[in-house]
Amino acid sequence: MWWYRALLGLRLWTWKGSALSPENLAALQRYVEPITEMPDVVAVQSLVTVDHALGLADYQQLCVPPSVNPQIAGVAAQLRSCADEELC
Repeated sequence: MWWYRALLGLRLWTWKGSALSPENLAALQRYVEPITEMPDVVAVQSLVTVDHALGLADYQQLCVPPSVNPQIAGVAAQLRSCADEELC
């Protein structure tokens, strides 16, 4: 049996508002969740998969404007950086 391992990077843009808005985080989770449940997917890195113990409401609460929560803003910047360099 042949096994192939591939790294796939996707970059998503928002049409309305900040990527950290509650609506866009919910949209991202709706997009990411089925991917994380695919049998051959090993890992998914996104703003809503930083800590698997957290749910959507937790991320929405954490992802307030960067001036209020610089830690999450740092994670967002790191993920943007990874996307800019193809992937970490």
